[in-house]
Amino acid sequence: MKKIILQDKKKTKVKDIIAAVLITALAMAVGIGAFALVCLDNVADASDSREFAPAAANITRTHLFAASEDSGVSTQADATEISKICFIILGDDPGPILTGVGSAMFTGTENIVTYPVGGSVYNWVMTCDVSEYVAQGYTNFRLHDSSLCAFEWEGTTLRVRSGVMNTKPFSVFSNENPNIRVNCDLPRVEVPLPDDPMKEGHHFVGWYYDEQLTQPYDGSPVYEDTALYAKFAINTYTVTYDTAGGKSIDSVTVDWNTVAPTPTPSRVGYYFMEWQLPNGTTYTGQPIKENTTLIAVWQIKTYTVTFYVGEEKYKEFTVEFGTVLVDAMESADIVSYKAMNSEGLRVSKRSVITEDTQVLITKLTGWEKYGDFVGRNPWYTWVTIGVLVVLLILAIVGIAELAQKRHQ
Repeated sequence: MKKIILQDKKKTKVKDIIAAVLITALAMAVGIGAFALVCLDNVADASDSREFAPAAANITRTHLFAASEDSGVSTQADATEISKICFIILGDDPGPILTGVGSAMFTGTENIVTYPVGGSVYNWVMTCDVSEYVAQGYTNFRLHDSSLCAFEWEGTTLRVRSGVMNTKPFSVFSNENPNIRVNCDLPRVEVPLPDDPMKEGHHFVGWYYDEQLTQPYDGSPVYEDTALYAKFAINTYTVTYDTAGGKSIDSVTVDWNTVAPTPTPSRVGYYFMEWQLPNGTTYTGQPIKENTTLIAVWQIKTYTVTFYVGEEKYKEFTVEFGTVLVDAMESADIVSYKAMNSEGLRVSKRSVITEDTQVLITKLTGWEKYGDFVGRNPWYTWVTIGVLVVLLILAIVGIAELAQKRHQ
């Protein structure tokens, strides 16, 4: 009897040990399963944080669906369509919303993942086409408030999505954030100014901001539509007067396409006839379009020289201004006569005729002819002096030689 009781005790102890082992194994299995679920969920979250869902935008975690039968996770597979207007603003200053660049519509879907314990996770993603703004040069799109949700800009597409483990449905997010602001930049491209404009007879002064040409362009870069007005100044040219022996006349400055002044120059013994251009054309008021020289054209004055013998007119000649009296007398073949004025005073035959002249002549005799010849031919005097000097030198040399011979 005692033996049977011991055996029953041994059997009971074995059963307790087996039960304890089973309970321990079950607890370990439950712990390992829970750990595996957490690891898988973390892997899925990391994957979602690196890349967006496709344009079809069903971002329900596929590994959760695959494990739903074993893990007891319940899901909502149908995606809900969602949309949200965003305002696109140039630069970082939010400014008044309606004064921004424009607006665009985000559209996408929302999926709900529901856990038996721990509530639901709302995953949503939306895309927006901004090709209209990219075409206008806008770039560097970014969320004004980067804490709202995840954001990506790729080419002409903007994407936003909920954060990892988002516990608020999109409707709540939309209510809490009535305005999604997307900032962007517009690189300014300087508009080059055209080449300096040209206008006949004028030179370009510069660009002006106003049509009245009172506000000069300051050289600031032009980045947008801007009206600039060209200012011109009329060209000026110098007119030089070549008086060709007359009294000099100062040059003048005249505007392009105007008439040059034509003063009357003066020159002793000449009549002024006209001004001519360098090509010989008479200047008659042609518009001046370049620096110009006007050349004076003269006509020499003529005078009458009348020769008298006693009170009778002997000969009369017309001579040009500046003619020497002796030349006129040679023309009249009366060089061997002496000339006197109407008062009987002797007149030099080298005098210049500058007016109408009357000359009384008388025939020269003896030494008067010689003196007249010498007076009309100054070279004769110098030749005579030269000959005399040579003769004097020869005489001195001869005397010196003769004196030397006597001493010998």
